[in-house]
Amino acid sequence: ADIIFALDASESLTAADFEIEKEFVYNFTKQFKIGRDNVQFGAITIADQPHPDFYLNTYHDRRHLLDKIQSLVFLQSGTNTADTLKIIHDEMFKGGHGGRHSASRIVVVLTDGMSKDTNRTREEAHNLQKVATVHAIGIGSLVNNEELAAIDSNRKPGTVTGFDVLHTMGDYLMEIACPGTHTGSHASHGSHTHITSVVG
Repeated sequence: ADIIFALDASESLTAADFEIEKEFVYNFTKQFKIGRDNVQFGAITIADQPHPDFYLNTYHDRRHLLDKIQSLVFLQSGTNTADTLKIIHDEMFKGGHGGRHSASRIVVVLTDGMSKDTNRTREEAHNLQKVATVHAIGIGSLVNNEELAAIDSNRKPGTVTGFDVLHTMGDYLMEIACPGTHTGSHASHGSHTHITSVVG
């Protein structure tokens, strides 16, 4: 699988919230065998001017990938979800950035609120859903549930009451992203991880 995380780095978060977000991504990614012939990860932070933190082919060993996740910077800016989704669609799954035709494409969007342009976010989410399965996880009470559902390929986003309980979504995400697997048993699952059953 080729998996891209979009992490909320908006001003509504605290630095501690962002650290929890990073920890969630760290704990998810560390369970997989990383590499060109296995699982590849990319990441982008949701901000006023989002840009990829790393591409699918930037890191092909677990240690450097995990080190990079831990070093992601809290931007504390706006919530430009639309541009974030557009960049994932236009750039991050391209062959030059490590995208593989043989791999299932998965995007995980973590957010605590509403984007600054809901209509455009819906449009970009629709475009992205044509090339990838998108899973949205809403965090806290300020989440726009309608927008979150539009981002999610299944129209069934995951939600938690706050960052302090985000860790409880780990098994949920593993099950919807890689159905039929469970923690500790999926290290050998590579680029052919089947996710067709979760497409809405």
